[in-house]
Amino acid sequence: MSQPEEPIILTRRLQFLQWLLPATEKFPKRVRFTFADRIDNLALDLAEDLIEARYSRDKQAILRRANLRLEKLRILLRLCHRLRYLPHAGYEHASRSINEVGRMLGGLDQGAAGERRVKRHAGLFAQVVSFENLLRAVGRAARGKRDRPSVARFEFHLERELLTLQAELAAGTYRPGAFFTFEVRDPKRRSICAAPFRDRVVHHAVCGVLEPIFERRLIFDTYACRPRKGTHAAIARAQHFARRSRYFLKCDVHKFFASVDHALLRALLVRMFKDKPLLDLLGRIIAHNPPGAEPGRGLPIGNLTSQHFANLYLGALDHHLKERERLKGYLRYMDDLLLFADDKAGLHLLHATIRRFLHEHLRLRLKEEGTRLAPVSEGIPFLGFRIYPGVIRLSRRTLRRFHSQVREHERRFVAGEIDLAALTDSVASLYAHVSHADTLPLRRRMVLDFAIEG
Repeated sequence: MSQPEEPIILTRRLQFLQWLLPATEKFPKRVRFTFADRIDNLALDLAEDLIEARYSRDKQAILRRANLRLEKLRILLRLCHRLRYLPHAGYEHASRSINEVGRMLGGLDQGAAGERRVKRHAGLFAQVVSFENLLRAVGRAARGKRDRPSVARFEFHLERELLTLQAELAAGTYRPGAFFTFEVRDPKRRSICAAPFRDRVVHHAVCGVLEPIFERRLIFDTYACRPRKGTHAAIARAQHFARRSRYFLKCDVHKFFASVDHALLRALLVRMFKDKPLLDLLGRIIAHNPPGAEPGRGLPIGNLTSQHFANLYLGALDHHLKERERLKGYLRYMDDLLLFADDKAGLHLLHATIRRFLHEHLRLRLKEEGTRLAPVSEGIPFLGFRIYPGVIRLSRRTLRRFHSQVREHERRFVAGEIDLAALTDSVASLYAHVSHADTLPLRRRMVLDFAIEG
């Protein structure tokens, strides 16, 4: 069985020791048993503290001790430089290494403290099942779908349906219905599970109350299914990081939605909420898998709750990378991860850290064939675009899809299947999407071609 990859802070510390121990051997003989031995012992003790903290439940006391050792080491090296035992270049290298480890230790200490300060929320189930909340949920679930028979039937008998659903939820007798499953290619093949309309009302009722709490658990740079955090915001943020870094690492979780562990997700929700009826309802939603799913695993892609649960589930990785690894250039769009740095070696270490964290803490694994590490100058393939520091292009697949969708709407208009208003709305949304890339010549050419053909 292979050993787990070491955290990046420990790796950096070992690299510092490999430099420091030979450096202190060059000190004058008269101070080797005073300064040199003291510095070596402090550095070795610090490395032992980091190893102990990794496997200890009570990390804070160990990390405070490690911080104290680091401060002592900093003072001793400063004194050695002033006494000319340590040259300028060596002192600069030591200072940079100690500052980097100090920042990482600060993040570890904050993370260890944060694990004890998670607030559990109570009194939310009554809000979820209130008539007012269910009524708002109907409006959100029916938006853009009121021409469908199942939605029309529910709204025709609105009061009766809502009161029945409210009674089932309050009594704990509500059970989700059967999924309607279909496949889409956007761009890769995905199996989408559409829940019955009354179940979608429940999903919106739950998310309408819990979404603000979920939001507070997420880092700034988590995108998808969040207010003002859609595809275009993620693309703009990726270009922001690309302009400030030399390299990027792109990772993708292997079969993410199908691999989410129900027990781990329920345990996460238990740490957030106190209401047993609410936890029971969330547990029933989580356990209601589509046909063919592995027992105890998986979330149906079509459910609104699945999108929020997925963000919450991978939030542990987000916090680990931002707070413990002190990574500045990072964003995630659902299960697509982008990391930015100025050196390849650091990204290789972070790739190993992500792989280990997913395996040990979330029971997930990376899609190795989907991993790419390259200079940002080569362009970052992300969400159907190719992002460069100075320009954003459409991917070839997105360009082909744009052409075919515009032509299909034009064909339907000419055939009389849709009117001019529907054509205008549909084509305008397509043009708005591609306008986030540098596509002005393309859009002008498409409009001109349509005008000539018309």
